[in-house]
Amino acid sequence: AQALKTSRVPSGSATIFILGTSEMNAPHGPKTSRTLLIAGVAVSSVSLQGCSVEVPRHMIGYWQTQESYLETYKADLPGPGPSALNPCSVESPRYLQCGGHGECRPWLADPNVDNATEVASALKFCQCEEAWADPNCETPRKSQQLAFLISMFGGFFGLDQLYLGFFFPYGLFKLLTLGGLGVWWVYDLVRIGSSPVGTAASFKVMNNVPHWAFVLSATALFVALAFVYSAWSIQRHRVQKQREVMMLQAEGVAIDSQRRFSGYGSTLS
Repeated sequence: AQALKTSRVPSGSATIFILGTSEMNAPHGPKTSRTLLIAGVAVSSVSLQGCSVEVPRHMIGYWQTQESYLETYKADLPGPGPSALNPCSVESPRYLQCGGHGECRPWLADPNVDNATEVASALKFCQCEEAWADPNCETPRKSQQLAFLISMFGGFFGLDQLYLGFFFPYGLFKLLTLGGLGVWWVYDLVRIGSSPVGTAASFKVMNNVPHWAFVLSATALFVALAFVYSAWSIQRHRVQKQREVMMLQAEGVAIDSQRRFSGYGSTLS
């Protein structure tokens, strides 16, 4: 029970009674509400998913969800034996080795060794033809010549990146920026023509553009572009000069018509 107290305070002719509570038994309302609010926030934060004490784990590793390299490039040889990544490690007819697009060559630290025993015991791997790639020589390479020609005449629109398999982001950005306002186009033209470049399939293009052909083609292209620009600039300058002459002639005719003599001694019309 709260002890009530009254006090009498004189105020003119009226008497004011003040009703209050005892200072010793007064409840602390604001402090209690603040404590409850803090406790509620703490409970809510602990119950959130981000504050869970359980560490998330994957039942299967991310690298295991991707297609295995051994499965992608395995050599399926005829017969009951298991498939192998290196077809040269299995005895098979020559025409079945390396997918029919290469031959098995020994891997030696010194390629000039003539010891037949050492050569026979060395590991062998496929040496693919120029137009084929991967461990079993079954993936066709893209042509450097075709990529270079596409870069020359369609590089402004990102067609060379599309041919190499890079649609996003390189092909799309190159198309939207018109070859990076020419800078990206020149860069890719030199890069593709001077050396074999990689593709989206992780294999380089064929090395079938001689260096002299690249230099000659690039020089001829830039000379032709310079000639076209010069012809356009000269024609534009001639049109501007003709327009200025026509404007001067029109101004001269107008001035002559205003200067016609009409004073004393002029002929009557």
